[in-house]
Amino acid sequence: MNTVRKELTQHTDYGKGRRGSVYNNMPTDKTSGDAVKPGIAFFAALCLLSAVFAAGGLSDADGVFASGESSDSVQATSNFSVLYGWPKIAKAEGEYIGVAMTGAPMFADLDTSHYGLEVISITKRGNVFAWHDDGTQVAGWPQSLGDGYTPMERNNNEIYRNELWSPVVADIDMDGQPELVAIAPAKVGYNASVYAFRANGTLLPGWPVALGTSINMTRIYNNTLIKYERLYFPEAPAIGDLDLPYPGLETVVVVVQEENDPSALPAQNITVHVLHSDGTEMAGWPKSLQAMDGSAPAIADIDNDGEPEIVASVYAYSSRPSITYVWKANGDAFPGWPVARYGRVRETPAVADVDPDYPGLEIITAGLYNSEILHSDGTVGAQLPANEISGPFSVADLDEDGTPEIIGVVKGTSASDLAVYSPSGHMLPGWPKFLFYDGQNAMHAAGPAAIADIDPNASGLEILAYGSHNKNLYAFYKNGSEVPGTPMRLGWSGVCDLGDSFNTTGTVDVPRANIAVADINGDGKLEIAVNSYCRLFVIATSYEQPLGAKMSPWQKFQRDLRNAGDYRGTLEPAGTGAHAVELLSPAGQAVLDSSSVALSYKAYVVGGEPSRCGVFVDGTLKSTRTSYTESAWRYSASYPNGNYSWQVKCHSDRSGGIESEVRQFSVNASAGTPCTGKKCNPPPRCTPETCHR
Repeated sequence: MNTVRKELTQHTDYGKGRRGSVYNNMPTDKTSGDAVKPGIAFFAALCLLSAVFAAGGLSDADGVFASGESSDSVQATSNFSVLYGWPKIAKAEGEYIGVAMTGAPMFADLDTSHYGLEVISITKRGNVFAWHDDGTQVAGWPQSLGDGYTPMERNNNEIYRNELWSPVVADIDMDGQPELVAIAPAKVGYNASVYAFRANGTLLPGWPVALGTSINMTRIYNNTLIKYERLYFPEAPAIGDLDLPYPGLETVVVVVQEENDPSALPAQNITVHVLHSDGTEMAGWPKSLQAMDGSAPAIADIDNDGEPEIVASVYAYSSRPSITYVWKANGDAFPGWPVARYGRVRETPAVADVDPDYPGLEIITAGLYNSEILHSDGTVGAQLPANEISGPFSVADLDEDGTPEIIGVVKGTSASDLAVYSPSGHMLPGWPKFLFYDGQNAMHAAGPAAIADIDPNASGLEILAYGSHNKNLYAFYKNGSEVPGTPMRLGWSGVCDLGDSFNTTGTVDVPRANIAVADINGDGKLEIAVNSYCRLFVIATSYEQPLGAKMSPWQKFQRDLRNAGDYRGTLEPAGTGAHAVELLSPAGQAVLDSSSVALSYKAYVVGGEPSRCGVFVDGTLKSTRTSYTESAWRYSASYPNGNYSWQVKCHSDRSGGIESEVRQFSVNASAGTPCTGKKCNPPPRCTPETCHR
């Protein structure tokens, strides 16, 4: 993905130079490079336009608002606001209402020719959507996962009671370009499959791979013919390099086979597949397990031998134990595993070194009535006193003391709370924090938390969570206090297909909310993606991220773009951040005859790990930008006659800091002549100042 971005002029600080901003391409303040505030007429027009949208008088072909719908009192705050161009409604061709986006959203550099990251989400009907950071749709998307339903059938049938979890993005065939891997169940007569798409939406050779065909079943029970179905439901995939001699990366998928026979206990089987980048099954796989439900897999090197292992939990029946499996990459059982424990352990495990005195990594299981920390040899390290966990646990060192904490949304008797535990299983002071009341459906309304340094002025990291039932986005400091500006209400209105019924009240099958966080437009601030019913929001934060700010240690569902769930692993896209920075122009000792100065540079990023770069003029930081690939940037400002020095410094969590050379330039601008009578083109560049020929 070492693709140079578009021309440097598209990355200038001219008007802040960031896509999706209300101030995009506006005149710059000649002393600071910041956007000049627009005049009264502009704000009057903007307010009028906002009023028209709020009244539902305009429709949006891109899906921001459907005709007759409104934003339902989205409440911007001092530090959090909806990014321009958002929210989006997931409506595929032929669909007449929005569809619940139950898969976890994600940010990824899917379109390397476009500045910024793309926002990806999947609907309950199996359509994968991708938008640019400014809300425009990525060419080639959405893509249907081929479940056999036509758009009209999808709108009038009960489909997908399970959640379609997050897809994965990785360069699985090692061609330098990212691929997107997603799964889908199927109605009777069709295959449940796993798909691998190129960034342009076309399928890779050898994909999709069929994981099971849903069929009708019959049997005789008490002299009565019983009709039922055998259905296949894949869980979210995870990606890792499990077969080193084989080209590319492997995809791990857990598939649940369900027989909905009303006269018997659910007869279900679990199959675990490991697929090469060409779609063929890896030697030693698949594995068949007797169980009722299963988790998505995690991938981590739990014994520190340099070889990754595969982890998954399955739930049998209420009278039988749950089982957590650990396999070597070749399919052999890992010593000490599987481990059988009581409770309904069926959420995806997280993996982290939460007990440094014990060899290897710990596996953190989650489920109903039992969540535990298991050592690498299968022994129990600690129990987490959670009645029920909503989604997998997240892991992060919130107070940056070297010991990670365990974060999860847990259900009490009538409410959902955000809880933070120590590695010994104790609730930390200041926690839990109440999210919302709803005894029956609370567990469907809050997913795993994301962790980020939202407020770099405060010590430690912040926790992000969202509750579908009260439609509030929460952000908490490490001590449990709320980040100013939260909770932020993200409402919705209008007809919304949640999968089980057409519903405007949110009382039936409320989708479990998920969050992703990253700097998607390179403005040096973090953005937050939130699935709220049938809308996908992107929230802009106001906190400037300094060069040394921590990147997000748990960005989304299962931490990274590979869904690996490994806290110690390298964030994907894997890499070491910026390993070099090159000053492009002006050349050293340049003498400029204009006070308008443009300083351009290129950051060379390995594998896409985020790196934050800053332009320093005479030792003072003037501009920051975040690079995810090999990226060229420009900082523009006005300087009086004189001599100056400039330098670029970059920082990433894994490579630390690097610095460019220091260059000198001089400004020797003449008085110039006024540009009277000339047309300004484009108009946003018009200023009352004198220009220099």
